Parts: sequence; C-alpha cells; structure tokens
Amino acid sequence: VDDLQWSALLRSASGFEAYRKAFGRVSASEVAAFLLFDREFPRSVYHCLAAAQESLGTVSGPAPRPASNHAERALGLLVAELHYADAVEVIATGLHEFIDRLQAQLNMVGNEIAQTFFAARPIPSSTLLP
Repeated sequence: VDDLQWSALLRSASGFEAYRKAFGRVSASEVAAFLLFDREFPRSVYHCLAAAQESLGTVSGPAPRPASNHAERALGLLVAELHYADAVEVIATGLHEFIDRLQAQLNMVGNEIAQTFFAARPIPSSTLLP
C-alpha cells in the first residue's frame, strides 16, 4: 500500500517516470528526497526555491551584499536549509512535522516578499507637491 501511495504522489507531481529512471524501485526515503531536495527535478521543492531565489535576486538588483533585503535573506536561509537536509533524517524525525515547518517558512518568505515589494509606504514629504 505504501508503494502505491508514494507512486501516486510521484504521479501527482508528474515525476514518476523521472524518479523511476533515477532510482528504480519506489522507496519512501528516496521519494521524499526526490520531491523535496532534488536539484534537477523541476518540481522538487529545492529546485523551485532555488529558481525563486535567483529570480528574487534579479528583481532586487545588484547589491553590495548577498542578501539586500529581508525577503532575500529569508529565502536564502530556507534554500540553504534544504540544500543540507537529509531525507532519511527528515523521515526519522517526522516528515509531517518537517513539511509543516517548511510550509510555515514558505509563508514567512511570502510575507517578506509582500512587505519588501508590495507594501504601501508613506511618501516622503520632500517629494510631495506644494
């Protein structure tokens, strides 16, 4: 039953064929690693966040330091955490808890992006017309 559920999860992400080519037999820890941390699979969480980090850096423009705003910093920390995460450890300590925490971190990144780029800011009085 587990193998069928993991296979269904892979299919829902259109990743079943790519996974089978890379790993062969369906294994919970390998499926988790593939969907969460794979650097090449375009629908893995890591791959998507790394692409988002690159796009955010482009939107933020050149900066004297790697993270020029809170949004870049929050996303950079999350990408770094996923870069060094290990699927076997994640499953051993609780996949559900890891995903809950990941979702909370993604929400925080979204909030930081909204604050950095879309929040209304007061216009300085020096730029207002008399």
